[in-house]
Amino acid sequence: DPIAETCDGTDEDCDGVIDDGLCSTPALAGEVFIEGSGVDHVRGIAFDAAGNVYITGAVTGPADFGDGASSGAHGYVASYAPSGALRWKRLWGSSSSGYDYGQDVAASADKVCVAGAFAGTFDFGGGARVAGGFNDALVLCLDPADGSYLWDRAFGETLSEAAEGVAISSSGDVVATGTFENSADFGGGAVAGQGFNDAFVARWSGATGALQWARTYSGTGSERGQQLAVDAADNVYVVGAFSSIIDFGGGARDPGFMAPFILSLDATGDYRWDVTQ
Repeated sequence: DPIAETCDGTDEDCDGVIDDGLCSTPALAGEVFIEGSGVDHVRGIAFDAAGNVYITGAVTGPADFGDGASSGAHGYVASYAPSGALRWKRLWGSSSSGYDYGQDVAASADKVCVAGAFAGTFDFGGGARVAGGFNDALVLCLDPADGSYLWDRAFGETLSEAAEGVAISSSGDVVATGTFENSADFGGGAVAGQGFNDAFVARWSGATGALQWARTYSGTGSERGQQLAVDAADNVYVVGAFSSIIDFGGGARDPGFMAPFILSLDATGDYRWDVTQ
């Protein structure tokens, strides 16, 4: 009877292939090393159907993505072929304090979108954006073929805001989650918060970046949306944490000191359910 291969040069499992299965060593298709002089991060990664890779994060000094060193500290999004060859990169900001960064990235056939933050003033391609405080939240969408600009949304006020998770729906729209302080305008007018940090979930048209809906979750403490996913029916699932009594839509939840949450919304942003601990 066939038995497991023992990697001894014989065909113990009788399938006609010597030392296959667990003995097989995957071939390295490619590798990427971003060589910098500071503390550099890759915080998000995504793939497309062709096997191209998209990464986002931050570099705190000159760094070589594969085409020579880029000067300064930046947030970035870069794309690599399956072989590891650089296809393109886009950088933003120049803050040495780490306020410019990409936190998450999502890819589809016609767009790659980044969630993150930026500081100061920067033109991503649609006109100058001016951060109101330490940093403002950023959602940036680019053409996956060459990294050319499609649209961006930046929002925040006088303190610190960040988009921390992003996904692309089955219909091509873009959904993001994160945190804001005081108030934020997601594209439909300013929304006031209450506590130190407040969580948000927002959906924009994938084609134009026009706001479709935004939901915010405010208590007297700290609330953060940290990651999300969208299913085939465009239902949204958000994970995060909260530290004060809050009603996600199904009744008040008391976290004690700090607790995680899972929140589900439908395609129109209406509440479906939540789970907390």
